[in-house]
Amino acid sequence: MLATPWRIGRTYAKTAGKRGLYLALPLYAMVLLGAAILFAGNGMDAADVVAEASRSFRLRLVLLVGWAILTLPAARVLFADEQLEVLRAFPISGAGLGGLGVAGLVVLHLGWVGLWLRGGGPLLALAALAAVLLAQGGLWWRFGGVWRLVVGALGLVAWWLVPHPAASPILVGLAAVALVNAFRAAPSPPGEGRHAVSGLGRFPAVVSAMLVAAHRADRAAVGRAFGLSLLGAAATYLACRNNPGEEASYYVRLAFGVALAVMGLAATTLGRPLTRAAGRLAWLLDLAGAPPSLQSVAQSVALALVVGGFGLLSAALASTASPREAWLGVPVVATLVGAAVAGVLSLTTRDDGRDASRQVPALLGVAVVCLAVLVTSPRAFLAALSVVSVGIVAMAARRAGEGGAS
Repeated sequence: MLATPWRIGRTYAKTAGKRGLYLALPLYAMVLLGAAILFAGNGMDAADVVAEASRSFRLRLVLLVGWAILTLPAARVLFADEQLEVLRAFPISGAGLGGLGVAGLVVLHLGWVGLWLRGGGPLLALAALAAVLLAQGGLWWRFGGVWRLVVGALGLVAWWLVPHPAASPILVGLAAVALVNAFRAAPSPPGEGRHAVSGLGRFPAVVSAMLVAAHRADRAAVGRAFGLSLLGAAATYLACRNNPGEEASYYVRLAFGVALAVMGLAATTLGRPLTRAAGRLAWLLDLAGAPPSLQSVAQSVALALVVGGFGLLSAALASTASPREAWLGVPVVATLVGAAVAGVLSLTTRDDGRDASRQVPALLGVAVVCLAVLVTSPRAFLAALSVVSVGIVAMAARRAGEGGAS
């Protein structure tokens, strides 16, 4: 009797489960490292985070969206992977197959559930799980636009009601609707959509072409970078709220330090597909009359614009818990970090397009130097980061120009 369910579960674990594990492990390592630094360095625990999130809908929404986006690639594999079609060879109903996918999603979100369970109890944990399943299921289904907006609006209202007891059953019901429709739409591949290349001039056209190519090559990288920026904003907010009464320079250093680390990770996540896309586009841009030096600068500007936008969003979300100097400077830090990371990746990528082994030491070296300056003065940190970023971009452009001339 149990032989068939056991084989089905084992097949699921070896196909979608294995791929989902490979995608989730780096995410969990990164989140656990950040949580250890946040909790150990500020004397916080799960109860403090949940209590603050229960009082602030903005923080609650940032945490939910950040976690949902970061885990989305692994969740898609566990719930709607093409390899799940293999399981249809077994005597299993559509409901059973969907249940397997939901079980995989629950395992994926154990860390998220554990935070709310430890800090707020079972009812809050159930609401948090249903909310993230609703958010991810809503991205996959094929309902009409009006119904999708209605369910999404109801989900926002229910998440706003947390920690009211009525929020949990509402979120569970909405999550069930979203997941059912997501499962029905799973065999349908998502549309490619339209991507426009700017017609304002040669340089904006090169920048937009690189961004479009990078997005098409690795959409998940954009989501991971965006999710990282949201969780970085949440970490800054929590750290500032947990340390009231400090001098303004303390909050500025804290915001700049978190921005350097988080935006550096986001820029590296997005910079690798951007560098590969720039390499693939090089021949076409050469034919269009764009010299290699201009392509190198455009690559740095493209990454700086995207990461700077993430920094602006993070600053807006964390601004209520930090002084004006901190949230005004975070987008500047993010933009400079994006430009520097793009330059480093360009300098350390081999001619055959493969990543060189000196990329990580180079990026860590730049980060250590900037953090050492940050300890002395935030203004000196901004000045040093500006000089380093401009210098790296100029070096990358010069090297690209010399390579093109040869």
